[in-house]
This record gives sequence, structure tokens and C-alpha cells, in this order.
Amino acid sequence: MPPACWARRWGQAPLSRDRRLRRAALLAGVAITTPAAATLPLASAARTLNPQPQPTWTAAAAAAASIDDLTPARVERFADKHGRTFAVGSDIAGIDLSRYARIVAATIHGDEIERVQVLVATDEQLVDLCGRGAAACYYGADDGSGWGQINVAASDRDIRHSLLHEYGHHLDNQLVGLGRGVRFGQLSCAVGADGSRRWLFARERQSQIVARRRVGCSASTPWRRLLPELFAEDYAYANGIREWELRLFAPPRRATLAALRADLARPFRPRTVVWRGRVAAGGALVRTLALTAPTFLRATAEARRGLRLALSLARRGRRVAGASGSGASERAAALVPAGRYQLSLRSLGGSSAFRVRIELR
Repeated sequence: MPPACWARRWGQAPLSRDRRLRRAALLAGVAITTPAAATLPLASAARTLNPQPQPTWTAAAAAAASIDDLTPARVERFADKHGRTFAVGSDIAGIDLSRYARIVAATIHGDEIERVQVLVATDEQLVDLCGRGAAACYYGADDGSGWGQINVAASDRDIRHSLLHEYGHHLDNQLVGLGRGVRFGQLSCAVGADGSRRWLFARERQSQIVARRRVGCSASTPWRRLLPELFAEDYAYANGIREWELRLFAPPRRATLAALRADLARPFRPRTVVWRGRVAAGGALVRTLALTAPTFLRATAEARRGLRLALSLARRGRRVAGASGSGASERAAALVPAGRYQLSLRSLGGSSAFRVRIELR
């Protein structure tokens, strides 16, 4: 994914989105192949952190970004109070890396902390990594591993805000807000630039960010209207940062912060369920679906050609979506809030074997 960059209130201009796209960098050498997500237990760090032995560093791939390998001369691993470790590195002689580690480990976090590394850079290195004018940036792997690198400057006057904001991008790289191929209003964003699911809908209720077309995630979206920047600032706010930078939006309300925390504790994961069976002539079958987050649901029923089917989705006895007709398949689709739903399949003719593909995205 392109680096997400942070420019602050003292007049630094944000890195242009076009330039960010040209300087996109992936992180190589990660063996994890399944999509990663923040997991329980959530933790705040112990105030004292001890460097761990055998530090390792995953170097940023240089090919896409035209950046030399910036594996730092000195790398230390630190652990949070649950023993989850992460690397902090720098080329700056004598720098106290534990200062940065304490900030990262004190974030609201889960197991994803083990998939982040922090580079404390010189001002010159930060320009190479993030572009001139950026106060910090984050590189996230787009291979599903959830790996990422936070780049900050040792000279940063507001290092806690920078680290928390960039860690917000790291969480964005773990969680699903929309996901690939899903559109919400005008929004269609890649994983890593789409926030998280419950947070997205809570922010919509608070600020109408989709209904009023206030955010985007495309190359043409101004930096201060980018959805991932709003997510990262809300995350920083959840961690106690009160210097609110995105003046186009109000700070997150309590319900928005609660939704974000719920996403960290119970990440939304798209899945597909296949329901098979046999329906009698004129008969009906019902399957209950328990949804824990707002969900884009699509159900496609297939039976023998020519059989008339009725497919219906209901909640508390009220129909939410449905379809009926004669043919090889019928489809019902809806965007639904969290809750318990009943998906019913009815034969309007003879008996038949059936297959219902239920996509929860």
C-alpha cells in the first residue's frame, strides 16, 4: 500500500497523494499468509520495557519506492507486558530507543503489535522515506500479512502524536472497513485505507462522511479528506491525544470511539457460508444468521431450473430483502446492521435440492 503520511499544524505541507503512489513500498520477507487482525487481549504496556535478544528487522523493498535499503545500524526488540515483541531501530548514535518503544507499547493494541517495526530516522532519511514536508509515515504490506513499518523523525516535537497516528494506520492495515470489491455510497477502498467496520458506520452516523461525500480514498482525494487519515486521528484521540488536526470534522464522539474499540476486540472478517439441503414442494426452510457488525449481505439460491423459489431475509418478523421467480437462481442483497436475521427459502412449486451461497462482506 502507498505510505500514509502525516503533516502537522505548524505549517508542514502534506506529501501529495500522487507522489505517495509513486513512492509506494511493500515490506518483504514475511512468512504469514493469512490476513491478520488485532486480537484479544487488548493491552496497555508496562511502563518499563526491556530490550529483547536477537533483534530482527524486515527491510522495506526498494524497487517500488526507489529507496535504498534503510535497515538501521542498531535494532532493539521490546516487549509489552504480555510479552509481545516489536523492533525499534535507528542509525543515530546514542539514541534512547526505549523512549519510542514505551509510546508504542502504551497504545491500545493487540497481537498486531508484533507485526510492526519503528524506524527513528534523521531528518534526511525521513525525507527519503516519506517526502519533504511529512512529519511521519507508515509503510504497510498489501500481501495480507498485516506487516508494517512506522517512520518518524528523532527531531519530532510531537513524537507521541506522530507515533499514535501512524500506529492507527498500522491497525487500518489489519482491519476491514469495506474490503476489496465492496462499495458504500461513493466509497470503494482497499484494505489498509478503509478504517474498520463498526467505526466506519459509527463515523457515518456522527458526521455523514459518506452521505455528504466528505471523505474519499482515491488518488485525487485531498489529504485532509482521506478516510484513512480520519481513522488514524480517531485512533490517536482514543489514546488520549486531544490536539485535533482534521478541522473539517469534529473529534470522535463516545459512540464512535466505542465502535473503534469494538473493532479491535472483535474484528469483522468477511466470510462466505454455503447452505445446502432439500426443500419439499410448497415447503419452506429457515436459517438464522447472527451478525455482529454492519454487513453487506448477499444470498444466492440455486435449485433445479424452472422451479419457482422465494428467498427472503427478515429481522424480528419484518422483511429486509428478498426475491422470487422462476429460474436457476434467485438473489437477495442488503446492507444490514448487526443483529439476528432469518433467511428463508420457500419452494413455490415442486421439491428440489438447493444450494444457497451467503456472502457476508
